[in-house]
Amino acid sequence: MCIIVELQIHLFYLLGHYVACLEDKPHEDSLGLDAATCGNELRFINSYLNIAHFPNCTMRTVYMNTYPHLVIICTYPIEIGDEFLLDYGEAYTEAYLKPKPKAEPFPSDAICDVLPFYNDGNVSIGGVDNLHE
Repeated sequence: MCIIVELQIHLFYLLGHYVACLEDKPHEDSLGLDAATCGNELRFINSYLNIAHFPNCTMRTVYMNTYPHLVIICTYPIEIGDEFLLDYGEAYTEAYLKPKPKAEPFPSDAICDVLPFYNDGNVSIGGVDNLHE
């Protein structure tokens, strides 16, 4: 999913409030938002990574009546047909966009050390030895 621009958007245009649910897992210095299952249409703005060289929008905290609100502001003019793109930050990138390291293959010579019934083709299950040809 993504949001495609249908009208030309000018620099510093305020797209609106970013609405999402608070995450239930704690973060070090901040609250986390989870837009996977709830929020407004701005939650469908994609990360710029793997799409463009830089984001064309930014997320900022503004205070209204002393309460913090997240808003999305355009940092570049956006043409019709372009996509809104954000930089969600390093923590988001590490958690959701970077490929996970592949597990190292289990060395076949270590099977003898780990599996007590494996012994060079001889299998012993329940005290009965079976020879595989």
